[in-house]
Amino acid sequence: NSAILTITMDLHQIPRIGAKTISLIEEKIGEKSLHSFCKELENLQFSSLFSMQLESKVEQEIIKHCYEKKYQFKYSSSLIQNAAVKKLFQELASVLRRQFLLENNKKELIAFSPTSSKSEIARRQELISKAVSFSSNYTEEQRKIIQKLLQKPVSKVNLKEEIIILCDEEFVFKTLKLVLPKKALLICLKNKDEFKHYHQYDLIRYVYSDESKFICDFEGATNVIGINWKDNIYDVVPEMLEQEFQGHKGQLENVLKLMIDYNVPSEPLNREILESVLNRLELDTAVIKVVSREDLEALRKLAESHVETELGKLQISGTELLKLLTSPVSEHLLLRKVVETVQERLSHEDKDLVNYLNFETILPEIDEDRVISMEKEISLRRAESAFERSCDFAQRFLSQKGLILSAQRFLERVDFLIGLGQYFSGSSLPRITSHKQFSCMNLQSQLLLNKVKDPESIQAITYYLDNQQTILTGANSGGKTSLLQLLCETQLLAQMGLMVKGVCQVPLYDNIHFFTKSSGTVGSGAFETTLKDLAQIAEKKNKELTVIDSDEKEVDRSLVLLDEIESITEPGAAGTLIAATLEWFKQCGDIDVVLVSHLGDVLTELCPNARIDGIEAVALDDSLQLVVDRNPKIGVLARSTPQLIVEKLALQNANSDYFKFLQKKMSAGKKEIKSNVTTTQVVPEPRKSVVV
Repeated sequence: NSAILTITMDLHQIPRIGAKTISLIEEKIGEKSLHSFCKELENLQFSSLFSMQLESKVEQEIIKHCYEKKYQFKYSSSLIQNAAVKKLFQELASVLRRQFLLENNKKELIAFSPTSSKSEIARRQELISKAVSFSSNYTEEQRKIIQKLLQKPVSKVNLKEEIIILCDEEFVFKTLKLVLPKKALLICLKNKDEFKHYHQYDLIRYVYSDESKFICDFEGATNVIGINWKDNIYDVVPEMLEQEFQGHKGQLENVLKLMIDYNVPSEPLNREILESVLNRLELDTAVIKVVSREDLEALRKLAESHVETELGKLQISGTELLKLLTSPVSEHLLLRKVVETVQERLSHEDKDLVNYLNFETILPEIDEDRVISMEKEISLRRAESAFERSCDFAQRFLSQKGLILSAQRFLERVDFLIGLGQYFSGSSLPRITSHKQFSCMNLQSQLLLNKVKDPESIQAITYYLDNQQTILTGANSGGKTSLLQLLCETQLLAQMGLMVKGVCQVPLYDNIHFFTKSSGTVGSGAFETTLKDLAQIAEKKNKELTVIDSDEKEVDRSLVLLDEIESITEPGAAGTLIAATLEWFKQCGDIDVVLVSHLGDVLTELCPNARIDGIEAVALDDSLQLVVDRNPKIGVLARSTPQLIVEKLALQNANSDYFKFLQKKMSAGKKEIKSNVTTTQVVPEPRKSVVV
């Protein structure tokens, strides 16, 4: 469902990424790897990007740019420019990040920033639906096991032994210097005589090209392997590839376990190749037997015991025996027979070890020269065998090196599906509408649900907007501000392509402005700032209307949420201020306004185009606590909290004439005022998650 990129990623095209940052990236990546790095970004692979430890803002800008290029849409950054909206978005993002176990997923979540693109929202909704469907396939216990399998860390596997690499060309030396592991000793020979300093090493790798000066002089040495340089580090140190796979072996095993035990789809991983790599990593290095000094000494003592036994059988005097012990074996037939008998017996113990005993005299000794020669030969054979094994591994699996990255992406995908799938279980996709306004049925706040232990304590809201301007009145602590936050939260979730707890339909907005109520004493500074902010919204709309007249651009749609704006000025001026602002917004076109106010009586008269709704404290319970229905009543000026509080005090203080007098006066002044605006009931159609 996405457009395929045909233009190579250009770092200079990324907004808010300066030349200094680009230079830093190019320096860390290297000129040779820059093309492949950009290719990774095009394919939305960010492991190399994250490994550079750049500032999070830089990472986020790059990620968002890559997603925009990949799926051909634009983020609606103006949706979260308002401070209150931005705070709400950050809170949502923080909750969602906690659903992931893998750090890359936490960082990539920025890609779900809000957008007004219907196609992009649809793509994300399909992805979230898949996540919910995937997660529902497993029990809670199975999900916990799967999540444990996701967290296998990468281990660092170093070279077991030092590697000696010689060359005689400067360009080969400089190239290898950049890519060789620390345990590799690299020397560039200036003359042939320098080679004598290194000939004692078990195995020497001599890297040469057609311009090499000395390779012909040393290639015939028994401990030298000539390697023709073809710009491939795995030809020189094939062990590096096996180390990379060994470091990720635990992850690869867990990927295979997820495929087999939990039937997780393996695309695009090839299961046969994965099993082949793991089987190869399990193979032990060919065993080359090493003669230990301890074994030789034990055999020598055993041989000496056999010699004493054989000599004891001979009928000779003590003087003759002493002569035999100091005489060469080769000069006495009798001694040769004793040695042959002893060697035959010893061969039943360990035939190979017998060869390392010296029987020049009748009392055997360890043949040091032969042992040293043997140790050097075995050491060389082991080094050659290990090198050949690594070469074979590199030859077979170098083309499959991408399996490591694919396995990491596989684990990240499972983490994403389990994390968000479990979180949005029981939720539904908002229905995006282009011709209607907001409406919801049994809607709850994801943020509030995340903060409470009992979900039943959060009242589900059924509500709709069918007018461009709505004034919400009602009781203190009745949930008016919470309703504004629910509207904003739902709008953000919808335009992030995510699910909500309940059923709703929403229009798409390009801008959201949330003016929260002031706390404490408010001065003229807050009043001026608020008016300037409101002026920017209105004036921007007027400019857009001018443009639309010339058929150049569509007008952006804005949502303005105002929470007790009367608190920024004197009560006498507040009604006029609000009425004038709503009248101005009405002239500006596509601005939907939801206003929370305690000036219901005043605004009913001053704002004839606005619909008046109310959240009402309906009664007192048996404990004289307020009972509030948090679902707004459409077109009704709500009953105020003060009336019920006075009623509460009158009931609690039956002997108080003052409270009785207040209750009588307030009851007489109470009236139900209905808005003149005609309302039409709008109920969203239930929408189930798409099962994929």
